[in-house]
Amino acid sequence: MDKVAVENFSTAGRIASKILKEALKEAREGTDLLDLANYVDERIAQEGGKPAFPVNLSINHVAAHFTPVSKGDLLKVGDMLKIDLGVHVDGYLADTASTIQVGVGTKHPMIAASKDALAKGLEHVIPNGEVERVGSVVSSTISSRGFKVIENLTGHLMKKNKLHAGLSVPNIPEASGETFPKEGAVAIEPFATDGAGHVVAGKNGNIYLFVREGRLKIPSHKNSARYLKDNHPYFPFTPRWISLPDFSSDLMALERKGAVRAYPVLNEASGGTVTQHEHTVLLYDGKAVVTTV
Repeated sequence: MDKVAVENFSTAGRIASKILKEALKEAREGTDLLDLANYVDERIAQEGGKPAFPVNLSINHVAAHFTPVSKGDLLKVGDMLKIDLGVHVDGYLADTASTIQVGVGTKHPMIAASKDALAKGLEHVIPNGEVERVGSVVSSTISSRGFKVIENLTGHLMKKNKLHAGLSVPNIPEASGETFPKEGAVAIEPFATDGAGHVVAGKNGNIYLFVREGRLKIPSHKNSARYLKDNHPYFPFTPRWISLPDFSSDLMALERKGAVRAYPVLNEASGGTVTQHEHTVLLYDGKAVVTTV
């Protein structure tokens, strides 16, 4: 891995780590989720990075893929808030997440379960190491605390301009025979729950991915698709970032025509509460360096 890649991956990790810690402090009773999301966006820009995806602010039974676009979602005491944010520097990525119980802190045993599972899983992320070892230790750590691991959510390999670059890292024992690459960035992200142990797709979570321009006939649809191609060609986006006229209606049309793909909210299947922790590991020169501590 060349020096520029290492520096940019590392810088993205430092920015993501710093802003996640700040965002956790901003998560107080009465905080509006839109204000928190805007805070994260602004701080990423101030630190010299760009969002790798809209910050996920997922509460209680929601595991992932929700970001706000309007006011009105206020944090309450006891809410189990997961903040999952990504940063890129010239396409080089960092992805990190943590959980806080609003007004209470981080002492809940389920928070400890996913945090400890992450720490133990990271020990097995090494160049050319066996991927299945991570899932084994993550699953056993969470189950030993009396909770279930979310079986159908995984960690993932990241490459320049690719948030999900092919390799998945299961959070359960799975004899895949896969190995970690000699070089690359890997996100490890255990989820714990007191529910059924898997997620199901819900409503639209206000997160989209540009797919292609396609054959569009209406001028505003063409303009919106071209804007997305020029400004968000690689990474997910949210409508709150876009100020084009009539973009809301254009977006619905683009989704119908396959020009963009919507990410559904991922809910715990039985309505159980979910916690999450995540770090990015950079593999290079025979080393494994956590960039988001």
